[in-house]
Amino acid sequence: MKPKKKMAKRRYLINKKFQLGNALLIAGLQIPCVLLTGLVISSFFLFILDSRMVASFNTGLLSNMIFSLLVVSAGVAWFSIRFTHKIVGPIEKTGALLRDIARGRLPENRISFRKNDRFRELSKDLNEIVAVIKKEKKTLGDIRHELAALKTAMTEKDPDNPDILKIDAILEKISVD
Repeated sequence: MKPKKKMAKRRYLINKKFQLGNALLIAGLQIPCVLLTGLVISSFFLFILDSRMVASFNTGLLSNMIFSLLVVSAGVAWFSIRFTHKIVGPIEKTGALLRDIARGRLPENRISFRKNDRFRELSKDLNEIVAVIKKEKKTLGDIRHELAALKTAMTEKDPDNPDILKIDAILEKISVD
């Protein structure tokens, strides 16, 4: 019997300030459009249709427009949050990666973003940066090892050699954590 695959919990609000702000902005931009549509419909009823039809349609028009505005605004806000999720996810992951690199922690595995994320091509560039840093770190470690071997050889030959202190100072500067 195969073990059940664990489903990853999806958090749509990664950066609440950006995502909700964007959703509210887009939903808020709908309000003038809806008001303009309502104005056009109202003027149509007032100036084109006769007064008997206006009385029969006018009572439910406002409530229908408000309800429609709320439904459409909620839909647009939901869509906006889903869309910005695909943008904010890679940005947050890249920020966390850069903070780790600044602290000297390089990722063990290759960096990848989710299938539907925007900026997926960024993972290739980030992986190249990490590879270069790892290569430079290895080179620095090799240089440190060679300097330590040179120091040992010089100490065995001439323990009073003043260059040994210079090598010690260089070895203290080189850290390969």
